[in-house]
Amino acid sequence: MEKEGITFEEMHEMVALIDSNYKIGDKEEVERAVAMISEADDIANFILNNEKWRKNKETIDEEIAKALNTEGKRIGNILIKEMNCKYNIISTVARRLWDKRNYVVVINCGYFPNDCQVYVRGNDCLKLIKMALERKYVAGGKKNVMGAIVPKNECNEFVNEVINVIR
Repeated sequence: MEKEGITFEEMHEMVALIDSNYKIGDKEEVERAVAMISEADDIANFILNNEKWRKNKETIDEEIAKALNTEGKRIGNILIKEMNCKYNIISTVARRLWDKRNYVVVINCGYFPNDCQVYVRGNDCLKLIKMALERKYVAGGKKNVMGAIVPKNECNEFVNEVINVIR
């Protein structure tokens, strides 16, 4: 970083610009990015001035802000946010909402045509991962995070179960 004269903020911006291709759902651009970056003479300049990636990032930032600013529902120490977004931003939204004390449940029914994403951040999500896997959902995570793909017609029931477990 220092050798190249790149600040931490610029490095962080470059990561966000590259990642915007994935979050926006442009698989081909994700694959092209590897070749384009490896062939660039001035990598930092190429990334920071890539108009397509900058537009993607602006779109993603707007969607994240919209999700963060929509009113959520509180049940005790649980914040529940619902969104309807075609971009892969659910983990970013949940991470920004989580205060490391309480639980955050984010539900996105706009990413998949027939399924909802359910994402939880909290102090102990291991029981939730087990519960989702027992229901045969695609699910995973770690101690503080659980993500699951849930059929739309089962989402409300699953979220209610999640709330009962973490309440």
